[in-house]
Amino acid sequence: MASSATERINSTNQARSEKLEETTPIQTRVIPSGKIYRQKFDAEVQLVRSLEKQKSEIRLQSAPSVKLDDREPTFMSNVGTATRRKDKRIPVASSNNKEGMLDKRQLTWATTQSNDDRIENPIFFKFIESNAKEPVSEGEEDVKVVEGLPDVIAPTKTNDLSIIDKISKSRRRRHESILEDMRQQLAIVGNRFEPEITSVSEDLIKKLTENDEYISQVFKKIEDDESLFTCTLEELKLIWRTVHDQSEERKKWICALEAELHEIEDKRTIEAQKILSHHADKLYKISYLLAADLEKYLDADSQLFHESP
Repeated sequence: MASSATERINSTNQARSEKLEETTPIQTRVIPSGKIYRQKFDAEVQLVRSLEKQKSEIRLQSAPSVKLDDREPTFMSNVGTATRRKDKRIPVASSNNKEGMLDKRQLTWATTQSNDDRIENPIFFKFIESNAKEPVSEGEEDVKVVEGLPDVIAPTKTNDLSIIDKISKSRRRRHESILEDMRQQLAIVGNRFEPEITSVSEDLIKKLTENDEYISQVFKKIEDDESLFTCTLEELKLIWRTVHDQSEERKKWICALEAELHEIEDKRTIEAQKILSHHADKLYKISYLLAADLEKYLDADSQLFHESP
């Protein structure tokens, strides 16, 4: 009876499912009703919860902890009653490695006393590590440098010279030194040739003086009117020829002196040109004055040299 009833129910359900498949275009899956699926679901949930509980217990057992002091602190519960903490160990964290999430240095800090001088200061270590990880950028350094500048800048001293002023001063000093050296050498050249000029000039003056005395003796014959009236024509012609000859002789002496003076002047000019050319090259290299101004200056010095006695 039961089997026949079950077969009728199954055939009825099959007919209904076929009818639904024919009427609906979308295929659907019908989960059969029953307590077995609920039991499977509850079993899976219980299994997951038990696994999570087991994992949490393992983490609590393997995690390092920090010891508290002997005092048992009390805290207020939700209802206001005071309770005591039974466990004196606080779990630090779950272990990702053999020592846990804390490294050996951090474990040393956690397990030692705070007043132990042999243990490094964790705050100081953190400060150094943060400075090493976060280097100061160039922009921040520039900002610090600018902020460190004084608000009021003291004026520079008036006696301080710039680089250009120092170079100009050095060039001027060397320029004047070379000019002084050139003038001294020109003066030496002038002093060297001056005795020769004086000597030949004095010789000519001596000759002219003697010649003047000789001509004066010749003119004494006709010095007064009586001697002139008594003098014959031949004697007058002789006096005239004598004076003429002496004049020609004087011209020769003067021409000879002029030639000697020209020769001495040429020698002096050659020496002066050598000195001027040598010092002009140095002055051009120093470049204290422009080339045109320097040439004018040297021309003026050379003219003064030639005009000097």
